[in-house]
Amino acid sequence: MKKTWKKLAALGLGLLLLTACGTGGQSSAEAEGSGGQAQSEEAKTTDFPKTQINMIVQSSPGGLSDQVSKETGDLMGQVLGETVICQYKPGGSGAVGMSFVQASKPDGYTIGHTPLELVMLKPLGYADLEPDDLTLLGRAYTTCGALAVKGDEDRFSTIEEFVEYAKAHPGEVAVGNAGTGSIWHVGAVGFEQAAGVTFNHVPFDGASKAIAALMGGHIDAVVSAPIELISGVQGNEVKVLVTMGEERSNAFPDVPTCQESNIDYVLLHWGGFAAPKGLPEDVKEILQNALKEAVESEEYDAFMKERGMEPAFMCGEEYDAFIAEQTEFLGGLVDAAGLRSE
Repeated sequence: MKKTWKKLAALGLGLLLLTACGTGGQSSAEAEGSGGQAQSEEAKTTDFPKTQINMIVQSSPGGLSDQVSKETGDLMGQVLGETVICQYKPGGSGAVGMSFVQASKPDGYTIGHTPLELVMLKPLGYADLEPDDLTLLGRAYTTCGALAVKGDEDRFSTIEEFVEYAKAHPGEVAVGNAGTGSIWHVGAVGFEQAAGVTFNHVPFDGASKAIAALMGGHIDAVVSAPIELISGVQGNEVKVLVTMGEERSNAFPDVPTCQESNIDYVLLHWGGFAAPKGLPEDVKEILQNALKEAVESEEYDAFMKERGMEPAFMCGEEYDAFIAEQTEFLGGLVDAAGLRSE
């Protein structure tokens, strides 16, 4: 028994000396502080996740971004076996929240919602932040723009009548949006270009206030998302003339698209999720797979379609190409609106 104990002790001492040699005489604390050289990335991340994950929402609680982030986080959490908790960092058209993600530790425990404003922040001068400054996990959903008028508006029963009137009255048609520099502002500018018309753009503090102004007869039209228009349409207070997706919106299947109406224009509102730059590849893969499984679930499909949106997972090179195309397209609309920061 004593001989066995001595052998084990000798073996332990030998391993201790071997470890000391492997770290160049550093203490264990020094080894950990040297960029993790004492252990491989695989050893550090194979047990991910082992505690809750924080989901940074770039807007205030209660809005669409909050709903999407909660639903996505809940479903990802079921896949990961850990809770995903939403934290709110509103401000600067999403700049505050997305910059917070950028500055966070790249360990996988902080991720964030990244709507299409991600590609508009730098052109608008809201933040020195570009998609390449984050680890993009993937796209999760798309929706489209829609142009709507007051429900009892008798001047325009079709988009063709609306465009004809706008051409005859350049600069007179007041079109509301969710705020200067918002996607619905620059989206309306893009529609102008495609349709060959000129609007009087009227910014509001959010889409809901623009739609309320439309219902009150204070403006002629709005450009917004189906989710913002559904209740008004159901109450016959709002009439959607055209949608701006590649295909008809599930929310308004009887409404033609721009392309069906001989207007060569597509305006998607999309969003995804991202983590800080420098995320270990295996952690990225775990999070990416969880996002994919969440987005492709039946529950997510029902959640999105109730809101006039579409689950649309995309990642990797395909998503990178999509981001590049959207950066150029939306940057061009920012320029056309005269909003690019010098």
